[in-house]
Amino acid sequence: MIYASNSEQALAGRFLSKSGSGNEHYRTDFLGRKGDPRVKGKPQAYMLDMHADEVLPPHFHVIDQFQVFFRGSGTLGRNSDVVHPVGIHYADHHTGYGPITAGREGFSYFTLRPETDPGAVYLHKEGYRDKLEPSRKRHHLVHTRINAEPAVSHGGVAAESLIAKSANDDAGIIVLRMGADGRTRAPDPSASGGQYYLVLSGSLIHEDKAYPPLSVIFVDTSEPSFEVQAGEQGLEALVMEFPNWDGQASKPTGVR
Repeated sequence: MIYASNSEQALAGRFLSKSGSGNEHYRTDFLGRKGDPRVKGKPQAYMLDMHADEVLPPHFHVIDQFQVFFRGSGTLGRNSDVVHPVGIHYADHHTGYGPITAGREGFSYFTLRPETDPGAVYLHKEGYRDKLEPSRKRHHLVHTRINAEPAVSHGGVAAESLIAKSANDDAGIIVLRMGADGRTRAPDPSASGGQYYLVLSGSLIHEDKAYPPLSVIFVDTSEPSFEVQAGEQGLEALVMEFPNWDGQASKPTGVR
């Protein structure tokens, strides 16, 4: 199945939320909604707008995830240059990371998961070890840029691999840069744990609808290779592939 969320529609539902650590910030749900039983087993994508100097303590989740830091300033653990201007962080399930600390400009980022997560497990709270499960505990943090003008000619396609998907059980990140009206086939999702597409600039055309910057599309493993089509202004998009945990001993709880 393909799940698509237009950023203009999603951002209209932005709301003030309180995290499990007690911090207040703005949240926008793109796919799924925490606490909604109807989204069990379905992808989860949301955006947080952290307030200036806000801190989210170290924690882990029971589902693999990508995070895309794209606005403001801040730190992720010991990494001081997270945005740069776009930073992409991957963490395996049951793998601690953080703290996430917003700078004076605030800090905005996406969290993208193949399935809805029940919530963060904070490492400073008693009993967190009881919730740990086997994991390879992999982290990746990579960066890319957003071009002010189309990076390739009309109809052209260029792909930059930020993390090569070297095996079925590894994550992968590609930046697609396409000229106006360009088309290309993305990697086969069946060898992954699902794929996210995040529009950075221009627009992505899906089912005759234009998805502007910050729109999100998730392609699950049952789909054929996704056809990526750029709009009239071209397209820059992140393609993020989750590991395929089929047959792996460290498969996260609840993952298909």
